[in-house]
Amino acid sequence: MKKSLFKKIIIFYAALNLIYSFKLIFFHYIFAPSELAKAMKLFDEMQPLPDTVTFMFMFIILILTILSIVKLYQFKNIGRVLFLISIAGTIIVSFSSSYYVYDVIEIIMEIIYNITTGLIIGIIYFSNLKNSFE
Repeated sequence: MKKSLFKKIIIFYAALNLIYSFKLIFFHYIFAPSELAKAMKLFDEMQPLPDTVTFMFMFIILILTILSIVKLYQFKNIGRVLFLISIAGTIIVSFSSSYYVYDVIEIIMEIIYNITTGLIIGIIYFSNLKNSFE
């Protein structure tokens, strides 16, 4: 594997994260049927807001994810560790919500995100590029 290809995968991963986050924040129920979207919005309004600890944890994971992407792009060894921590933190954050409803676009984006995450982990630990990290 060449460094240039790995850098393109990292850029793709960052862009996918950005697009997926934008969709989840601003267009969460866009493809749901109108009755289901209305019911989910009403359910969301009844849910309590995340406490301060959860919100701060989510913010820290966001910062770690951005930092890990930058450090992986620069081939720094700390990027590998931060990437694993951010993935573990993302999994923990996903358990903090009470429910989740996927639409078709979210399922496709989630599958591509998971495949890309696994590809990056495989490259940084099991390919010939693992020795390039300093």
